Parts: sequence; structure tokens; C-alpha cells
Amino acid sequence: VYDTVHQRMVLFGGNINATPTATSEMWGLKLHTSIPSWSILPATSGSPPLPRSGHSAIYDSGLNRMIIYGGYDDLAIAYDEVWVIDF
Repeated sequence: VYDTVHQRMVLFGGNINATPTATSEMWGLKLHTSIPSWSILPATSGSPPLPRSGHSAIYDSGLNRMIIYGGYDDLAIAYDEVWVIDF
């Protein structure tokens, strides 16, 4: 998602190598600098969602947060849940 407040792209989860290994990491790409740079973002509060890939995410600009839905774990088991991550 694009975080308009911090002018960065934020990614959650996905696979970290060719062998499906889902992660629950959240990364930010700073776009307001002359040289864009990636950094891992800390959890904002509580437990992060379980590792997953193939999920959907939207940015809620009114409350400056990312909303994640669904996805799959390493065994292709589907998640049917919604997570809200505040920035």
C-alpha cells in the first residue's frame, strides 16, 4: 500500500525465497528521498498476523492504517480473516 502520511510504500508478508516460505515481516520503501531505501518496520501493537502470501491489502487514509484480508500459508491453507495494522 502507499502510506501518504509518511510517503512510503508498505509491504506485508509474502514469500522470502523460491521455496514457499511465508513471512509476517512488514517493510517500508521511503519514496520522499533522492535515493529510495527499504527498512523493516516494527510491529505497531499486539501480535502481527500469521505469515502469509497471496493476501489483499488496502490503505485507509482517514485513519492511516493498512487493512489486510486473507492469504495463504506455506501449505496453501487459506486464511479468512481481516487484520488492521496502524502506522
